[in-house]
Amino acid sequence: MVRPESLSVEALDAYLETGWYRMRQALFTCRFVTHGSRLVPAIWTRSQLPGLSFNKSQRKRMNKNRRLFTHAFKDVVLGDEHRALYRRYREHVGGDRPDELDHVLGPEPSIFQSQMLELRDADGRLVAYSVFDRGRTAIQSVTGVFDPDHARHSLGLHTMLAEVEYARDSGLSHHYAGYVLPGEPSMDYKLRVRQLEFWHPERNDWRPIDELDGYALPTDRIRRALDVADAAARAAGIVTRRLPNPRFDLGAWNPALSSCLEHPEVLACRAGPRNVLVVGWLLEERCFELLRCTPGTLQSADGTPTGELVMVVRERLARSRSPEFIANSLRRA
Repeated sequence: MVRPESLSVEALDAYLETGWYRMRQALFTCRFVTHGSRLVPAIWTRSQLPGLSFNKSQRKRMNKNRRLFTHAFKDVVLGDEHRALYRRYREHVGGDRPDELDHVLGPEPSIFQSQMLELRDADGRLVAYSVFDRGRTAIQSVTGVFDPDHARHSLGLHTMLAEVEYARDSGLSHHYAGYVLPGEPSMDYKLRVRQLEFWHPERNDWRPIDELDGYALPTDRIRRALDVADAAARAAGIVTRRLPNPRFDLGAWNPALSSCLEHPEVLACRAGPRNVLVVGWLLEERCFELLRCTPGTLQSADGTPTGELVMVVRERLARSRSPEFIANSLRRA
């Protein structure tokens, strides 16, 4: 995660081009997220805009919504009606969304060049809006909000398609919609745009979405590697257990917690009351890592324990692509 004090439109394009995205007033990238209690891969997407068209069903829906609601692209000005609509929307759709709209966008002044799309009914009531950031050649969609009473009009999808159309007609090259989560249907609306691509981290480029089925998901690669390490450990007479680490991203959000274990899933072997040996798989380096950790619990801002388990890294003991070497290192540690 990076927190620049300022950000030019050209710099935003460069971040987006390499699989980074906005989070409040920062930029980040990731390979997986904790969704509910599950670790799922994050697949970053974008649409190529030149020559993009919508299918017949989308054109029909968009034309109907234009007749029902006024559309206005404007500078971002958020008031009580936007915040109230966000709360109703969040209650309707659920998920891991921030409690308040201001927590989505972060504090002012913003480092991003943002605009918004507003939809209002014939009486002037706000029924949907989206916020997006402008680069020099691309835009990134930040959030889309709709009135649950108008859910039948698919206004969440509609505002995204309207952003795509606006960016295309403005002569821009790409629309970035953020990540999708395989197996999570609530994200699948982002896949309903033509000329869609996904970010391939190993190749450092964007690939047609049709190639996603042949892509080895990072979560699958981690689990396969840990299966191999577990088999080598058991062959060496060492019993391990699979340990999920849902707060693997603590250090990215808070530098004061950078010593917390950053592997999302590990093999754990207790070597003493406050001494846990863990084995993780490093995706970029394609090797195992053996670490010595101490278990602990998170605390709230006032110092009250939350009861949430974390692992604090005390020592990085070894790295190797050989599961047998890691098993032998476990035995000696």
